[in-house]
Amino acid sequence: MKYLQWNVFVGDFNSSSIETINVFQHSRFFTDLCAEAKKYRSRLRKNVPCVKIYDHGEMVDVTPTEAFLDAVHRDLMYYFWSKCEWEVVITSWPQGRGELKIDAYSQINMNWDLFSRYVLDNIKLCIPSKNPRNFTGDKKNG
Repeated sequence: MKYLQWNVFVGDFNSSSIETINVFQHSRFFTDLCAEAKKYRSRLRKNVPCVKIYDHGEMVDVTPTEAFLDAVHRDLMYYFWSKCEWEVVITSWPQGRGELKIDAYSQINMNWDLFSRYVLDNIKLCIPSKNPRNFTGDKKNG
């Protein structure tokens, strides 16, 4: 069965290792994504030409697709931005020439065009019963 999957690197403090985690396994993020996808599909069915959202303190009109992606972006920030459990430290080789602490949100944001296209192309999989956690058995992050 197909399900949404977008992996990021995170540090596991318990085992002192770096792991790859599917962000869609975060149950609250996935639930919020499904709710936004439901609103988005409803707006498309009703042929809603524009939606009002707040952008830098002002109300602006955007397309339903832009409103959906804005909501996804905000959810990503809320769940994955600047939280130590979603961060990993990247160093250069040989050791000591540079170090960068990066969180899951930044990893996704660097590839925002690809991520947003992936979510839009696979929006039919945004159904709470298709949470990838149900298929992988991974008990981490949820």
